Amino acid sequence: MLFITFTLACIHFKCTSGSKQLIKGDYTVVKDEFTIVMEDGIVLDALSYIPKDLKKPNGLPAIIYCHGFGLSKDSDDASLKDQAEFGYATFSYSMRGQGKSGGVSDIITRRDAQDLINVVNYVKSLPGINDDRVCIAGGSQGGIVPFMAVAMGMDVRCLITDLATPDFASSWIENNSIKLTLLLTLSYDNTKVRYSDNALKFKEWILSGNAYNYQQLFEEFRTNRDFTEIIGNIKIPMLISNAWQDKFFNTTGVIDNLGKFGVFNKLYFGTMIGHGSEVSQDELRYRRKLTDEWLRVWLDDIDGNTINTNLCTYVSSSFPVNDNNWTWKRNYSDAYPFEEIENLKFYLHPGGRLAFTPNESSIDTLSFINEVSTSLTLKQAVNLEFTGNEFSSKFHRSEIIFFSDPFVEDYTMLGAPVVDLYYSSSASSMCQFNLQFYEVDKYGNNKLITRANYTDIFATPYSHRNITFKGQAHSHIFKKGNRLKVIVTNLDNTNGDIFLRTNPFVLPVLESARNYIFMNTSQTSTSVILPILKR
Repeated sequence: MLFITFTLACIHFKCTSGSKQLIKGDYTVVKDEFTIVMEDGIVLDALSYIPKDLKKPNGLPAIIYCHGFGLSKDSDDASLKDQAEFGYATFSYSMRGQGKSGGVSDIITRRDAQDLINVVNYVKSLPGINDDRVCIAGGSQGGIVPFMAVAMGMDVRCLITDLATPDFASSWIENNSIKLTLLLTLSYDNTKVRYSDNALKFKEWILSGNAYNYQQLFEEFRTNRDFTEIIGNIKIPMLISNAWQDKFFNTTGVIDNLGKFGVFNKLYFGTMIGHGSEVSQDELRYRRKLTDEWLRVWLDDIDGNTINTNLCTYVSSSFPVNDNNWTWKRNYSDAYPFEEIENLKFYLHPGGRLAFTPNESSIDTLSFINEVSTSLTLKQAVNLEFTGNEFSSKFHRSEIIFFSDPFVEDYTMLGAPVVDLYYSSSASSMCQFNLQFYEVDKYGNNKLITRANYTDIFATPYSHRNITFKGQAHSHIFKKGNRLKVIVTNLDNTNGDIFLRTNPFVLPVLESARNYIFMNTSQTSTSVILPILKR
């Protein structure tokens, strides 16, 4: 049995009224626990808080909370009670395979979205509920499921979704690289999640470290999960919030599809609780204000100045660093700022240089060794949390470091870095290239900004290949006089990561090989591109 000491951060979605949070609501509420039967016979455990003796001509507006993975209907109990005291009918339920609900979890599929549609229809049918004023709110699994459900035709007034993206399954296995958080999501004990046989099969494939099993995973895992092809069906307003440093899902899934969905969307990209991002108290207060206004606008028909202005809010990290956290600057835009981007391109040079022009020296190749003992299995590495004497004796972390010249002006990155990689490997099966992007100040202080990962699961020994791939989206302000540092490594972990600790962002390849990076002409020179806001 896989033993994992790593603790996943689960999302407790809280709708806290900015204007009311310092006072108690006026209404006495009644709590009720009940069940809802799905059309396939699975019974879902549910909960409600209803304001006592409150009647409205068209019925009460309702909020349905969706919980994070491994949690239950009780996870948001305090928020349900709080909002009910201010006049909303509030509901939550445990998703199948979690809490006290029946069935098994197949890891966030359209079956879960259909369950939510059924729950919504049940709530709308209740006496005293305004069926035209229903909001769904949640984060992580609790944000993905309603996002998917409205794309499938769920009819509600509005949506509040955190840490969710329409290509979440692809994001977990991005560029053929399996994020550690996918394996951990498949590894809860059965007191929290009862898995389907299909989900358990995915876990076995991942732990095998086998290229053919990985190929099957990549083909099957996206099916019935990603829903980018149907987001054009969404016709309701959505408040969408994502975190740049999300260790589960890349925000590019929302960014790349902005023009495809919704009649009115309010967007936030920055820092949030959950999935390993940094937390800013200023940003928490700002998002509480957004959430409060969103509910008042769409459920209570009260105008909200914050909602009606600034289509997109994005927060940029920058030096100085305090308590290992970036300084964060909030920015506002009445349009999608991702359309106002130009490329800042750096070529990799021998000698560890990053330059704006390609390398023309006779030295045109750098390499690093992926040195792994044949006795090391992925299961062992995970259980050792990729650290300690036993792990270090069987896996050697290698890296090549590149530095740019000092920046001559400030630059604001917005979006995902792009890597144009020319490479070769002695591997007969799999090889991997992980790039970490840092800013280094004039005193030598440095901190990770973002990363990009690529795994070749069917490498041909010593064949020359080219691949262009995106990394994890982020917004960051590079300061004049500071430098960009890029590390190419076989194990994508970092010091001081509170969330991942010693674990890597993506699972490494356990096949010994020498991996080569080519940088010889403008046609075959490896480069990295930062998306920079136009001035």
